[in-house]
Amino acid sequence: EALEESLAQRVIRVLPRAQKRLLDLLRISKEIGASTRARDFLIRVSRSYLLSFDPECVVMCRSALEAQFDAEISNDDCIRVLKKSLNTSDNSQPLFNLYDKITVARELGRITPDIESFAHEVRKAANAVVHQRPVVRCDAITIVKYTVAVMTTLGNYRKNADNGSGKGK
Repeated sequence: EALEESLAQRVIRVLPRAQKRLLDLLRISKEIGASTRARDFLIRVSRSYLLSFDPECVVMCRSALEAQFDAEISNDDCIRVLKKSLNTSDNSQPLFNLYDKITVARELGRITPDIESFAHEVRKAANAVVHQRPVVRCDAITIVKYTVAVMTTLGNYRKNADNGSGKGK
């Protein structure tokens, strides 16, 4: 009960700020060619951001990126570009981490150096929250914007490839 009461009090305190945060989200929202799994994480990003759960928001941003990179960058792409053998877990699942997939996306021309930098900023911010302190050392909306920019770029690449244009092939 004490936890529920504490959460309720926090929600009441953040309601005025939630209105501004909703406007922030509306300004940066656009059609993102996100995978279903990535969209599920983006919903959690929005909820966390609106309720001022900034550390959770940043971690969900990283999760959304990881889901999108997993959908867009295959293990074969990673093996070919990184020129290293396939790492496997105990249950024989291939493992290439987010850092690897960001690198491969850049090498394949699917993201620009600026977008690569955004992806790494999201990755590093979430790593700091998870592995150091559950405190966000940057503005959460910046991490959300970076996440949207990266996902939009990946989605546009796929959309162009699917439409047969020169980009994305």
